[in-house]
Amino acid sequence: MTTALTTVNPVTPLLLLQQAIDKGTQPEQLTTLMDLQERFERNRAAEAYAAAITQFQSRCPQIKKERKPMSGPTYTYASYDDVMLVAGPLLAECGISVSFSTKTIDKALEATCKLRVGTHTEEHSFTVPVPEMRVNDTQRFGAAPRYAQRYALCGALNMVVTDEDVDAGNLTADTITEDQAIQLQE
Repeated sequence: MTTALTTVNPVTPLLLLQQAIDKGTQPEQLTTLMDLQERFERNRAAEAYAAAITQFQSRCPQIKKERKPMSGPTYTYASYDDVMLVAGPLLAECGISVSFSTKTIDKALEATCKLRVGTHTEEHSFTVPVPEMRVNDTQRFGAAPRYAQRYALCGALNMVVTDEDVDAGNLTADTITEDQAIQLQE
């Protein structure tokens, strides 16, 4: 005796919606089923996003700070380009796309990192002060975006950049005494 295997399709909101349309269900009930379908799809998209991020994080190595400035104090750092050199191929393999938007806030720049997997998008922002430099305003505002993007991306994906930052933004200088300040004012 041969038994036939039957395939059981899972009941989804879309299947229920189709059945309701076939039965001539009232528009109000169809709207409720459409809302259920949209929530169902959002949840599946969020699950796919979480799986992609988890896969990325399990595979992404630590980013090494190996770049040195061309002049000035000696320190090492990982630029946005260095981070993307390591992360870019893994992001693509995991189906994660990255984009940025920026906006100025007073004397600061906010970079928003948008991570997308399928139809699900999440945003993570990071704000940096625009550096004081002896250049024009366009050049000052041009110096900040990559720095903010690097921090927004690393924060959004929980990427590890080895060692603490010891870059120009974190260097400390000796302060002067009150007497020295008075002498300078005179």
